[in-house]
Amino acid sequence: MVLLSRILQSAAAAGVSKGIGAPALLQKNIRIDEFYRRSVGLVIPNYTRMPFFAHWWEVNFSTGNWLFGLNCFGTLAGALFIVWTGWLDKPPIDRIDRTTLNSAKYRILCAYYNEGKRPALKIAQFGAKVRYYYRGIDHPTTVNEEKDMLFKLRENYLIEKHPGIQYPYVHRQFNQVKTPSELKVPLYPAIPEPYHFHEQHGHGAESSGHH
Repeated sequence: MVLLSRILQSAAAAGVSKGIGAPALLQKNIRIDEFYRRSVGLVIPNYTRMPFFAHWWEVNFSTGNWLFGLNCFGTLAGALFIVWTGWLDKPPIDRIDRTTLNSAKYRILCAYYNEGKRPALKIAQFGAKVRYYYRGIDHPTTVNEEKDMLFKLRENYLIEKHPGIQYPYVHRQFNQVKTPSELKVPLYPAIPEPYHFHEQHGHGAESSGHH
């Protein structure tokens, strides 16, 4: 830019010396928005006035920094590598039973959004459907999983038929349990009343005196 400005200055001076005429005077004040365009978003300042590729070459080769070094280019390269490898992508639907359906967060959300219900059976059935339809497994459940699904089906039936049913019959605990104000819990069983030997002793004494 400095060399270009010098060439223009020399050309203007040559034109004035030849009698071409002086540059025209400004007829108005030039506002900032006429030569400065406001950008939208984050703008990285380029104080060195270097092109992007030249700056990348100097950072990674001339100054001895590696491609994944602690600089802006290493951060950009790491972000592009993460996006390219798919680290942030969701798992495919044919493996959703191993990831999403098998996570504690999914079960907690299902229990939260299905208040008063037991969605564990639906989760197990959906996992079997994923293995059957998307993975092509003809027998998507094992014998233990079949028993577990039948056990959950039995629990759901008992809960729907008996609203207040509790632990000995189903694995369900209520958090609002009414207990007496003063709860006495004995640590040991009650001590039995001891045997009174004096009654037997007195009876024996009378019998011995009479003899």
